[in-house]
Amino acid sequence: MQVWYDGYFFKKVGHVIEAIDNEEFANYWTMAETYESLVIYIAMDFAGLKQKIVNMLYDQRYSIDVEPFQNDMVSFKSADDILTLLY
Repeated sequence: MQVWYDGYFFKKVGHVIEAIDNEEFANYWTMAETYESLVIYIAMDFAGLKQKIVNMLYDQRYSIDVEPFQNDMVSFKSADDILTLLY
C-alpha cells in the first residue's frame, strides 16, 4: 500500500500512511481527478463494470485480479483494473 499510495499527500494529514497511522480518514478521493475518470468508466459500463458494482452493493462477491494493474489512468484492460483502482 505504501508503494502505491504514499506518493499522495494531503495538506491536513500528510501522506496516506500517516493518515492511516493517525486514523484521520475522509473522502479525499472525491476531490481527485481519478474519481471523475472512474465515474465515466462506470457510466459507460466498461467490461460490465456497472453491473458488477451494483451486484457488489447487494453483497455479491467477486475475485479481482490486481496483478496486471498498472496504477495509471490510461492502461485499463479489464473491469478488474478499474475495480483495483476504485478500491
